[in-house]
Amino acid sequence: ALRTSFPRLKEKLGDPDPSVVSATVNVICELAKTNPKNYVELAPALYELLTTSSDNWMLIKILKLFSSLAQKEPRLKTKLIPPILKLLDKTSSKSLMYECNCIVSGGMLGPEDFDIAQICVEKLRPFFEIPDGFSRPDKNLKFVGLLALSKIIKVHPVFVDSHQDIILECVDDADLTIRERAL
Repeated sequence: ALRTSFPRLKEKLGDPDPSVVSATVNVICELAKTNPKNYVELAPALYELLTTSSDNWMLIKILKLFSSLAQKEPRLKTKLIPPILKLLDKTSSKSLMYECNCIVSGGMLGPEDFDIAQICVEKLRPFFEIPDGFSRPDKNLKFVGLLALSKIIKVHPVFVDSHQDIILECVDDADLTIRERAL
């Protein structure tokens, strides 16, 4: 059924109704979990959505999708890094900031990409800070921040030193999962 409906699915990425486009991206994201290589040809349409959409939830799905696609098509890295960094710079959404770390999970961050890694790590610092109006940091944000930081540190271990304060603070956290992730 997918073979016969694929052209129609591809067509719906350009639908004038944003909810149709969002639903289509969700379907493609789910389908790509099984075999992302089948969806590499959709990269131009997805790239257009990445650079023009302001819908955070759809952008998160597109970033997840590009994370999978970039592992199958390494040439996507040079095209994707600039708009992802732009998104990372302009968004205040923590969930979107976290997904921008698809640079790491998509294999787009290599040892030669120190400056990109530094930007990603610095954008994670607010995950560990106390939000306005609260008495302590959000434990969920702390956990996902550590998760993203640990992925970056695997490629660029030098960031352990510059974020030692955060890591050591998390080692002393009351939450066992945060302590384990920090270790």
